[in-house]
Amino acid sequence: MTLFLQFIFCFVLIPTCIFACDGYNLKNVHLAPCKGFNNQIKVTDYGMELTKDCKLIPSGCFEFNKDITSFSVDYEMFRNGIPLRKGTVDDGCKRMDNMSDEFKTIGNTFGLSNKCPIKAGKVCGSPEKSISLEKHKVLLAAMVGKTSGTNTIKTNNGNSCFKFNYEMIFDRAAASKSFVQKLPMVG
Repeated sequence: MTLFLQFIFCFVLIPTCIFACDGYNLKNVHLAPCKGFNNQIKVTDYGMELTKDCKLIPSGCFEFNKDITSFSVDYEMFRNGIPLRKGTVDDGCKRMDNMSDEFKTIGNTFGLSNKCPIKAGKVCGSPEKSISLEKHKVLLAAMVGKTSGTNTIKTNNGNSCFKFNYEMIFDRAAASKSFVQKLPMVG
């Protein structure tokens, strides 16, 4: 494809190719059930968009077949294939009781309860709900690369397992343009 056609494709036909949040953008955001699990928590059409004003907008739905009164989570995360974090949250309900307001905001974008029990039903993200990354922009550089992992959730009603991956990319030219646009006009 010629450079001209790439320009037309990216900047005229698909405006989402323009880099969001000071040159950072998310690509290839996936959340899928692990093979071999009969998940008690269902996820449909999961996605995440990073906007120009550094907000994450989640999409998709979570469906809980039964009320969850207790849960634990085993997790592992990799960046570019290198282990980043691995651990267990033993008492998820207790952890939810002590969550910071920022973490509560993340759950609220999907309409999730911030305490146990988590009621059976379906909750969905929507474009009207977002998570501001404005005060965390300095950390975006540490997220550049391909991130993947697994979350295994053990509840009083059974288990669920999800594999996730996303790619955070940075475009220096877009960042420079974004920075220049924020400078005050003089003269």
